[in-house]
Amino acid sequence: MKKFYFLIALLCLFGCNNTSPKNNPTDSDSSATAQINANHKEVAYYNDGQIKFVQEYLNGIKHGTYKNWYESGKIRTMGNYYMGFRKGIWSWYSEMGRLDFQVNYDKQVASL
Repeated sequence: MKKFYFLIALLCLFGCNNTSPKNNPTDSDSSATAQINANHKEVAYYNDGQIKFVQEYLNGIKHGTYKNWYESGKIRTMGNYYMGFRKGIWSWYSEMGRLDFQVNYDKQVASL
């Protein structure tokens, strides 16, 4: 029985993996992104150097401002996260800069 517990302890010890997941952009086009840290601001770029999006993190969780731009440099999406959930008014814009629609998120429930 002691050998069984010892074997389980060894499996747990060596089976645990402390590596963090790699950052994968959500869009299929290639972009350069920074490694995700616990508290930081992630910035991704299009191939031509134009900023694609900015996302703030707190303890590794999306928390704070999120902004996303078209490749032309015009704003596409703007909103805030609170502890991983969308919170408050989120706005989506057309490539021409016109406000397409807004959604108010409260406790992850959207109100149009």
